[in-house]
Amino acid sequence: MRRLLPGAAALALAGCGSSTPAYVTDQTCLAGSGQVIDYGRSPALPFLSPYDPNLGRMPAPASFQHDLEVSFAHSGKGANDLRLLYFDDDKAAGRSEARIRAHSLIPDRFSRRGIAYAPGAILDRNGAVLLLWSSAPTVGQRSTLADCIA
Repeated sequence: MRRLLPGAAALALAGCGSSTPAYVTDQTCLAGSGQVIDYGRSPALPFLSPYDPNLGRMPAPASFQHDLEVSFAHSGKGANDLRLLYFDDDKAAGRSEARIRAHSLIPDRFSRRGIAYAPGAILDRNGAVLLLWSSAPTVGQRSTLADCIA
């Protein structure tokens, strides 16, 4: 049985070095916006393989951590769906984003061939999280997302 020293116990109680992954707290926050689907750590990302599109979807790199999807509860303007793809850090997310964009026909929008979504999808990034919107989000959707993933 491990014993904590008094100083170590105080640090643990203060919440220093929290081991809760970001996607866990983000999932709870985003649940107010609609149905959240947790795909876990999928073996492939929802993009065609940049190495060979005939192979199917892009293999998840070792730096990929988790895949969440939010199906928004509203009707009307904005995105109907958002995919959040979590990576180890912002550099890893940036490498995947660059690879995806380099193999897309149009830099900010993805054709049906390029992703597992309808045409008009938009790829964004917030630090270590790639964001795949089904279509252009509203200001309110972006604001809610910014409040949830800090």
